[in-house]
Amino acid sequence: MDNSLFYRVGGDAAVEAAVNLFYENFINEPKIKGFFTDVDHDEQLVKLRKFFKSIMGGEEEFNRVELRDVHAPLVEKGLNDSHYDIFIKIMTQTLNELDIPVEIAEDFVELCESFRDDVLGH
Repeated sequence: MDNSLFYRVGGDAAVEAAVNLFYENFINEPKIKGFFTDVDHDEQLVKLRKFFKSIMGGEEEFNRVELRDVHAPLVEKGLNDSHYDIFIKIMTQTLNELDIPVEIAEDFVELCESFRDDVLGH
């Protein structure tokens, strides 16, 4: 049996539900909103689903260098740890709202935290 976080959280359906709810709340957060003014939201949802699926042990591998490169222009515009804290907070709220078991939610949040330095270019 597959014991990956992707499987434990509920697979594709759970990732899609989480990303949809998370993204709506995240892009409407006043301190985050400005980073998404010129973003194709449908395309961003696809990228976010792919990212979460890959880091949780889904089908595709993820490249940390690519993550750093993609976020570099946002870092230049002021993306920092306080914004990443908001990301983590909204993700935690989303997982709670979807009734994801606490231990799975904590594992996922810990996984997301492991990408902080890559996203922020530290």
